[in-house]
Amino acid sequence: MSRALADPDAQPIPEGAPRRTWRGLLPRILFNRLGLSVEEFAARYQVPLDLATAWYTNKIWPDPVASAYLKAIAADPEGVAR
Repeated sequence: MSRALADPDAQPIPEGAPRRTWRGLLPRILFNRLGLSVEEFAARYQVPLDLATAWYTNKIWPDPVASAYLKAIAADPEGVAR
């Protein structure tokens, strides 16, 4: 534990600090449910590949507009693709 605490990138969240949470649909789950690779998803739904990759790897979370787009895709994948 002391080695982990010595790592500046692995510090515990201070008591009382706001916690970031995201309650949207996880892109990785959506991509898998649609049976699409990240590349296929990006091409089909006109999302930049680097952005789709960042969503898939949880490096960034979709902003509110992207989250709404992902929800629309989840609700009607074929309609949105058209």
